[in-house]
Amino acid sequence: MKSPITIIEQLGQLKTRGLVFKDEAQAKDILLQNNYYRLTGYWRKYQIDPDHKNDQFICSITFEDVVEIYELDIALRSLLLEGIGRFEVCFRSYLAYHIAHSTQDVGTIYLKLDSYDNRIFHKEKPEDLLKQIKEELKRSKEKYIAHFKKLKEDLPIWVAVEVLSFNTISRMFSRWKNK
Repeated sequence: MKSPITIIEQLGQLKTRGLVFKDEAQAKDILLQNNYYRLTGYWRKYQIDPDHKNDQFICSITFEDVVEIYELDIALRSLLLEGIGRFEVCFRSYLAYHIAHSTQDVGTIYLKLDSYDNRIFHKEKPEDLLKQIKEELKRSKEKYIAHFKKLKEDLPIWVAVEVLSFNTISRMFSRWKNK
């Protein structure tokens, strides 16, 4: 196992490999805040042949160039996660609305086996999905779920979608008969 090296030693190692620094004081802070190992994934493509132990950097690449790419990656990841988060909420809402208005069953039709395609998908039977839904609902500790449990009522779909895992929601959608 390698021994840990200080920030100064990290800078020295990168310099001996040919990485250029415009502002070493700022580079020290960046290494301390972001971890040398995390940044290696960003500068590896600027090394001659790191897979075969040639960790020398190609000419003219700077630490700041690598950090700029890293920060762009962080910004892009943040935007994607925000978009995915919004999509998930919207998907849950649309699915709940569709299920709630698909019959006169007051929003609990999702708990009925015949609401789902009875074919086996990926070794899962509709019964397995229904069991998973019920387990997730039972496991929930949310206060608004406790209210329904206390009344011994089935949860309406517009409540259930808020606590079911997205995996379960997705499987419900895939199997739903009334598309």
